[in-house]
Amino acid sequence: MSGGGLTRLTLAAAERSGGFALARRLTARPARIVMYHHFSAAAPAPPGRTAAHTFRQQLRHLRRHFRPVRLIDLARRLAAGEAPEAGSVAITVDDGHANFLRVAEPILREFDVPATLFVLSQRSNSGEWLWVDKWEYLRQHADSGPRLTELRHMPPADRDHCLAAHARHLGVALPERPPPAYELVSWDELKRALHGGLVDVGSHTRTHRILADAGRDEAWREIDGSKRELEQRLGVEVATFCFPNGHPADYRAAQVEMAARAGYACAVAAHFGFVTERSNRFALPRMGRVFGDLSSFRRDLDGPEYLWRRLRGQPVW
Repeated sequence: MSGGGLTRLTLAAAERSGGFALARRLTARPARIVMYHHFSAAAPAPPGRTAAHTFRQQLRHLRRHFRPVRLIDLARRLAAGEAPEAGSVAITVDDGHANFLRVAEPILREFDVPATLFVLSQRSNSGEWLWVDKWEYLRQHADSGPRLTELRHMPPADRDHCLAAHARHLGVALPERPPPAYELVSWDELKRALHGGLVDVGSHTRTHRILADAGRDEAWREIDGSKRELEQRLGVEVATFCFPNGHPADYRAAQVEMAARAGYACAVAAHFGFVTERSNRFALPRMGRVFGDLSSFRRDLDGPEYLWRRLRGQPVW
């Protein structure tokens, strides 16, 4: 079953009968924002990563049936009270891993599709790991240990202590610097990507703090401070923001207001939905499961999942 309840057999039948094309026509007006994280040159890709050949298939489909747009351009239309252009799709990539530049950016250039890369202003070029990458690395060595949901809402110091204790218990030595699969982009790499013209840089906070667990002052430093740090480092305006994890329980209404007050043009979250002129510009929905094949990508992008959720009365923002 998919997240909204559509079975593989139902999707296959819809695809054969032209149902995907019909769904595209029925949902032509709203815009889509697609969320990615990790990419891999390997086929098949490791769990949680989008393979290069799969990404190429997805962009070919996107180019054939939709209108790729920059997230900032979509935000500016919404700010002016205008509806998105029909068929608009914005590509976003969270966390700023170097595998985006090594694997995905060349494919974006191949299809001339822009993307927004959300990075952490205190992690890029630092040689540090993201805590969730440490957790994944440790899970590769054992099936036991702390659950991701438990770690997510711990204070950072407690979470780091828990991960270190778990590594000692397993007898696993965490490398001082992240292995290549987990490396983050450097400042020089970000500047080169910006110079290429297809990649925009947005803020993903300073440290990937789950903002619902942060106090007011800390949340403001993560939201506003990251914008200032990135702008100073890169010499460009940073106009888009991404809430870490991004589900409704991971941020508060006051922090949505902070994103607006900090001067961003928009902010994106991670709840499923399409974007219209009525959408909250500072908590825009996205579609973001790891699409293992073209059919699962089309399920979300073309509109069957959206229509199915609407039919069942499920929230789609």
